[in-house]
Amino acid sequence: MLRSSLIHLLFLFAPTIIYVVYLMASRKVDLSKGQRGQAMRQLPWIPLLGVGLVLVVASLVALAFSEGGDPGQTYFPPTLEDGKIVPARVE
Repeated sequence: MLRSSLIHLLFLFAPTIIYVVYLMASRKVDLSKGQRGQAMRQLPWIPLLGVGLVLVVASLVALAFSEGGDPGQTYFPPTLEDGKIVPARVE
């Protein structure tokens, strides 16, 4: 569950991170000279967060269609057998 949440947070912030790296690589913004505050205020926050939200929603939709078994199948939770954990399965 934590891994899934962290992946969704990464999707949310990925457009902003990629855009800032692009600005630094193209030398349009130099964050090392004390311009951080001004540069952060000039970022297009609404479009970047909008793209991030679209990525999160798309990943949630993909997760909904890729997880779980077919209707009528039985879920068996993880068990401990002979000192080893047997992973969960759907049959």
